[in-house]
Amino acid sequence: AVVSTQSTGSGFPDLTNLLNTFKESFDREDALKTGIILPLAGVNEAYDAALADVSRIEDTFNDLLRKYKKEMQCPMSFWGANKNRFTVEVPTGTKMPKSWEVQSQRKGFVRYFFPETPKLKVELAEAEIRKDEAVKDTMRVLFQRFSSHYDMWAKAVKRSAVLDVLLSLSQYSAAYDTCRPTLTNSSKPFVEIESGNHPTL
Repeated sequence: AVVSTQSTGSGFPDLTNLLNTFKESFDREDALKTGIILPLAGVNEAYDAALADVSRIEDTFNDLLRKYKKEMQCPMSFWGANKNRFTVEVPTGTKMPKSWEVQSQRKGFVRYFFPETPKLKVELAEAEIRKDEAVKDTMRVLFQRFSSHYDMWAKAVKRSAVLDVLLSLSQYSAAYDTCRPTLTNSSKPFVEIESGNHPTL
């Protein structure tokens, strides 16, 4: 690699740490499969906070399920998806507190909401909305991070362009008969070319 320390003020900038930062910002393979960029921890604070709230609320539901199973000494489990999430199935005939709301039933089972469920579901929905919005904002966050290192990227592009020209001239000179210029002392500047060929014409 063509790299020199930044203290010299010349050469190609060392982009190793900066590139690793972006590599560690999200799972590239997962993004290619799903088409969605999910930021890893520490990349998007809003996403991290919303994800933590979702996890906390889901843990609360699971804690309540364990608590009520122990108190009532009967089998119960969560059922449903979307609007019916965290509906609890209890065997028919089980005596339940009046504060539990009946939602639906099927043969052998009745489905309820915990007393705490409506409030928790509102909190969960709000957290999931914040999480979805943060996911959509991830690209802006990544581009902002990229832009904050503009000087480094600009230097890398400039050095790459110079290197590209030098390599092109080197390849050209190796493919054709070329010679080195002869320098002479003269009172007037001049360039004298004999049997010269233009590199592109």
